Amino acid sequence: MSTGDGWSATRAEDVGSYRIAADDFVLTAPTRVTSLTYYSVQVGTPVILGGDLYVYTYNAGHPGTLVTAQANLPLAHTDTGWFNTVFMSNVYENVMRPVDLVLPAGHYFLAFRTVESRIGGQKNGALTTRVALGTARANWNFDVAVDGTVNDVWMTMDAFNGVLNQEWSFVLRGQSLVRPTSFTVNLGRLNSGDVASLGDIDGNVLQVCKFIVPNQTAAPVTVQLDGSASFTTCSSISFAMTSRMSHSGVYGQTLDLWDWTTGNWDPANRSDAVNTSFATRELQGQGNVQRFVRQSDGAVRARYRVRQTGPGSVAIWCHEVDRALWYASP
Repeated sequence: MSTGDGWSATRAEDVGSYRIAADDFVLTAPTRVTSLTYYSVQVGTPVILGGDLYVYTYNAGHPGTLVTAQANLPLAHTDTGWFNTVFMSNVYENVMRPVDLVLPAGHYFLAFRTVESRIGGQKNGALTTRVALGTARANWNFDVAVDGTVNDVWMTMDAFNGVLNQEWSFVLRGQSLVRPTSFTVNLGRLNSGDVASLGDIDGNVLQVCKFIVPNQTAAPVTVQLDGSASFTTCSSISFAMTSRMSHSGVYGQTLDLWDWTTGNWDPANRSDAVNTSFATRELQGQGNVQRFVRQSDGAVRARYRVRQTGPGSVAIWCHEVDRALWYASP
């Protein structure tokens, strides 16, 4: 590899550096961003402490308003084995995994940098390309604070170094959001809410209460959820639900994914204690995840089961769901 375009997009507070790289990206559908990968060369042996990731709105070729700031994320820094003949350094892959970063469809700017100690001059220099891929060209800023506050002007890299058509060398990966289109209360009594209650965390909940229980082994509240992905092949999938109990006591909640290949619920489920505080739990699909998406039409299915596992404050208790959805990648 012979590219000579590498720049110190790093936050090194021991030398007062708050430099950062930024480039645009477009999401055509709501997406959970799961990882950012960028490539770099080393000057010396830098002491890498982590990474910073920021998302801004798009503003006429530059970052606009801050959407989210995730600073001091763990940074996996791995030698690719490729050798750069200009910098006389191997090329490194740098991976950050943002925490619960869900973005609606839109045009954005991503800003990122390595967090390091630079005493002695060592640094991890991010690479740019000379191929124009995005709508905007690569941007640069000399002073963006840890919280994402912009203290200097954004400039395109050609204004900084005179090289045209540069893009930062990065890859964003993510999962589509698949929301339920219907639900079925298999056991329990629907007290309030509808399928729209499951779409977003907004206080509009689906509340199902204990009712007639056919036997001691059945979960008194059992609800099946169905949805449809926009794709029929699947490389990753999970089911996440934000829920709580309406009444105090000791209760358990189990999440299940439907296996379209066997025509049954997958035995690798997730069970958690649940109380009167909302919390999000996520069940990751395991093994050959293609079986959780029906190949004929992209259908997905999940269910949740709730039972009392200890003392409770009322005989007829209720369970509330504020959001339920699948995260999936084709």
